[in-house]
Amino acid sequence: MSFEEECEAFFKTLGEAKKMVLATCSQNRTTARMMSCIILNEKFYFQTEKSLLKYSQICKNPLVALCTENIQVEGKCRILGRPLENNPFAQSFEKHYAGSFKNYSHMENEVLCEATPSLITLWCYDENGKPFRKFYNFVDETYNIQYYNDNI
Repeated sequence: MSFEEECEAFFKTLGEAKKMVLATCSQNRTTARMMSCIILNEKFYFQTEKSLLKYSQICKNPLVALCTENIQVEGKCRILGRPLENNPFAQSFEKHYAGSFKNYSHMENEVLCEATPSLITLWCYDENGKPFRKFYNFVDETYNIQYYNDNI
């Protein structure tokens, strides 16, 4: 399958919403926290408050990482504006995270963040139980599989 077909299959399996750990880093400090993410058009969206550390870290260094289960995402984040100004995000966030939508999305200092993946890595096992990784490289639009070598 082509890169586009592999990505389409991956994102279809991933779904529209996922709790993910977001890692950010600036000024020699790396932090991580659980986020309620929405996945639309092969991008990851979440909201946060301007006074929080993750917001200032993203403003200083837009390179972020997200992970859930066996999925690791590396990418670049940008601030889009307020969550309610983005209808596709707001509708999906309300559908999947109604409590958070009600409590936070309307707040004046709440912002919407968009993480565009540069690399997604999945750990998998073949039919014989042998581990391998799938790599989705969005920079050069390539997809490949690499079996894990326990001699490394």
